Amino acid sequence: MSMTEFQAHVGADFLFAEPLFNNYDVNKDQKLSVQEFVDNAYHAMNTNGDTQVTRHEFDHYYTQLLHHLNQHHG
Repeated sequence: MSMTEFQAHVGADFLFAEPLFNNYDVNKDQKLSVQEFVDNAYHAMNTNGDTQVTRHEFDHYYTQLLHHLNQHHG
């Protein structure tokens, strides 16, 4: 997924679209692979390693991620 496609996905007016894209783009090739966009985020959310992401884990992950982005890009 390119940056343009990502912005279309999250909304072009989303304040953190570019830093969020860059956070997921682990190899910095300006494209998001399934592994970068889905698998890495899933594993980061699944803090107890039980192969299921609870609502608490999901909320915690995104709260921490948005807080980090706000601190560095807000």
